[in-house]
This record gives sequence, C-alpha cells and structure tokens, in this order.
Amino acid sequence: METFVSFLGGFEALLSWEVLGFMIAGFLIGTFFGAMPGLTSVLAIALLLPITYTIDVVPALVMCASIFMAGMYSGSITATTINIPGAPSSMMTAVEGNALMLKGQGANALGHAALGSMIGGAIGALLLMAFMPIAGELALLIRTPGKFSLVLFALVVIILVDKGAIAKGIVATTLGIMLATVGIDVLQPIPRFEFGTELLVEGIGLMPVVIGAFAVSELLVQAQNWNLSLEGSLNRAKGLKIRRRDFIPPWSEIREVGFFTYIKSAFIGYAIGILPGAGGSMAAFVAYADAKRGSKKPEEYGNGSREGIAAAESANNSMCGGAFVPMLMFGIPGDPTTAIVLGVLVINGLQPGPRLIEQQADLIAPMFASLFVSALILIR
Repeated sequence: METFVSFLGGFEALLSWEVLGFMIAGFLIGTFFGAMPGLTSVLAIALLLPITYTIDVVPALVMCASIFMAGMYSGSITATTINIPGAPSSMMTAVEGNALMLKGQGANALGHAALGSMIGGAIGALLLMAFMPIAGELALLIRTPGKFSLVLFALVVIILVDKGAIAKGIVATTLGIMLATVGIDVLQPIPRFEFGTELLVEGIGLMPVVIGAFAVSELLVQAQNWNLSLEGSLNRAKGLKIRRRDFIPPWSEIREVGFFTYIKSAFIGYAIGILPGAGGSMAAFVAYADAKRGSKKPEEYGNGSREGIAAAESANNSMCGGAFVPMLMFGIPGDPTTAIVLGVLVINGLQPGPRLIEQQADLIAPMFASLFVSALILIR
C-alpha cells in the first residue's frame, strides 16, 4: 500500500516546473529521434547520458521515460508516410499504414497509430505500477527453454503472417537468422562468419538491416516509377486540405477495431516486454499476427488494415512498461533503451533490485508517472 501511495506521489512530482520541463523536452526529443529513420530513442538517451551528470536523478529519469515512450510511437510517422520505419518496432505499421497512405488516408492511419500507442502505453504504465513485483517473479520462472519457445513462436508468426506468401516468409526468416549468426558467439567468444573482416566481428545490427530493407527497396520502387508517382502525387495533392480532425479516428472505426483488440494487444506487449531481450519488434509482430488470426476482416491485412495498425502500436508501446520490470527488479535490461536507462540509474548511485522500489520509490515513481503521462499526450 505504501508503495502504491509513493507511485501516486510521482504524479505530484511532475507538477514541478523543472521536472515538467524535462518531461516535455524529452517528449519532443524522443519524437524527433524516433521519426528519423536510424535515429531511435536508444541513440537519443545515449547522447543525453552526459547531461545526467549535471541534473538530479528525478528529472533525468523522467526525461528518459518520455523519450522512450515518444520514440516508440514516432517511428510510425515515417513508416506510414514514406514506408521507411523510424524504428524496427514500426515494421508492421509500415505495411498497413503506408497502404492507407497510398489510398489518400495517411492522416487517418497516423491517427489510429497514435490512438493505439496511447492506449497501449497507458495500459503498460499502469501494469508496471500495479504488478511490477509479481511480474518480476513470473519473469524469473521463464527459463531458457521458455525463451527459446517464445523466439521460435515469433519466427513461426513471421512465416505465417501472410498465408498467401508462406514461401517468401520462410526465405525472409532464413535470411534473418543467417544475418543474426554473424559476429561473436553468445556462449563462446568465437567469431562466426566474419569472413576475415573486422567490421563483421561485432555482428550486423538490426537497425541497419531494417533501414536497408525498407528504405533501399522503397527508393528503388520510387525511382522506377518516379515520373508516374510524381504525376499521381501532384494530381492527388490538388485541392487536398489536411485538417486537424482528419488525424482523429472516427468513433465508427474505433468500434470496428474493437476495444478488446487494444487491450489484448497491450497485454501481449507488456508480457513480452518483461522478458529480457524481447523488445518492441517481437511484441508488434506477435500482437499483429494474433489480431489477424481473430479478425473479422483478415483480407484487409496487407492492404491497409486499421486493426493491424492498432494492434502493432498498442503492443510496442505497452512493451515500454514491461521492459522496465527486469531492469529495475534484477538489473537485466528488457530492451536496448532500458539498458541505457540502467546506466542512468547506476550513474546516480541507484542499484537495481527488489529493495529499490521499497526504499527509493520516491525517486522511481516520477519516471513511472512520466511514462503514463507521455502515453496520454501521444494523441495530441
């Protein structure tokens, strides 16, 4: 009960002009870095890490949380508009959002992405505050075989997500596994498939692969049809006026997506987030596939499904709350962003562990509150 009261006190801390200013600054920085392909929230927090030496721990953690939440959503902006995800977790949003963009409904797609991110992020933050100790204990029960099963399940989901192109899914998954094996072995310090090149010893990062796969292919497609695309874009742009209300999803579309989809996807994202190393990409893939499996209109998937956007965005933003659980409870980052946040904690003399919440909840609670408030203003 005392811990819950301390968490509520975190919202009171946000009323301070200094703390609120850092939260707003973090939100804007996270939005910019997340929307720029290749510049993720991980890079934003890493670049701002030296600043944490000069400010108090509460503003530092509040800013990190707002960067995390805003950066996770804003990857959907470029994913929808130019078919280049700003972050790996926005890959499924690119598939559906850009299809709507080509139909002249880009603003509507961005609105659904923002709404899904808001609902998922808020639910993830609430679950973090309510069940963090319990979730931490459950995460410890999932041993190596369980994690292997989850990864295998995610790979199967990738293959089966489009039943009309299973062969392509198998080829893409196999290529992904082959790229992931390049670099130092996880269990033994032995380089694999580096072909005598020092640059490959560190492995191939996920972000360059995602940006290369989506950006290069999109540039080639647009270069091939640049004349027709330019003429078509100019024709569609004539007389087109984008209004603020175009970004607000109509109530009829929200009901068609269904609140159950938002909530279920948020729980999926949170559950995957508490597993160390899972990340937003896996959360988005699994939630997207689950939504497609139970959808009343599966034929829309791949052609601009608002339900698919809502499921993927709800999951990857709720993952933010789940990723803090192993980092705070055991010092094991749930994803790359929380790994940088762990550095902020250590720099300020805070040691992760079960007693951190009991003894220093007043320092951690504002970060949880910032995560929740940042999620609510995503629909801004």
